[in-house]
Amino acid sequence: ETGATCAMKEVCLAPDDPSSADSIKHLEK
Repeated sequence: ETGATCAMKEVCLAPDDPSSADSIKHLEK
């Protein structure tokens, strides 16, 4: 899904963002 890719990109760009961290947890699950 494009949403997953966008989330991953956001995490790489802003790993300090709490929203990005939450996305990673969702991807891991």
